[in-house]
Amino acid sequence: MLFGQRMARDYGKSNKFYSYRLDKRLESAPKFGCIFEWMGVCHGHDVAYVFDNPVIKSSPEDMKLSNEMLKAWTNFVKTGQPGKVGSIEWRQVYENEQKDSASVMLFNVENRMEKGIFKDVCGFWEKIYDENVWLFIILR
Repeated sequence: MLFGQRMARDYGKSNKFYSYRLDKRLESAPKFGCIFEWMGVCHGHDVAYVFDNPVIKSSPEDMKLSNEMLKAWTNFVKTGQPGKVGSIEWRQVYENEQKDSASVMLFNVENRMEKGIFKDVCGFWEKIYDENVWLFIILR
């Protein structure tokens, strides 16, 4: 997430950046090896929603979310903007020169936009990066 936020912050004037986090655990998660509930949403499960995987067809909630995500991805490909997800406008990571708190679309049964959800974690790593950026430059 930190890499994406830095890219959006540094190159956002000439490019558009959108971010999301999938919070909806697949009903069929155990079929994908995500057998324990505490595992939450496993890596790559967003692919099942975006590419209309047959395993989502058994759950009306998963089908609804899949249709919303598919529409947003299609809009993004066509126009460069994902547009609305349900009734929620998917905003860019940073808008109107505001660079202190990143916006993220959270996909779940009820989708929503949030700001700053990664601030604590990314803030820690960003501080480490900023204090040691000269190492990255020298080692390149």
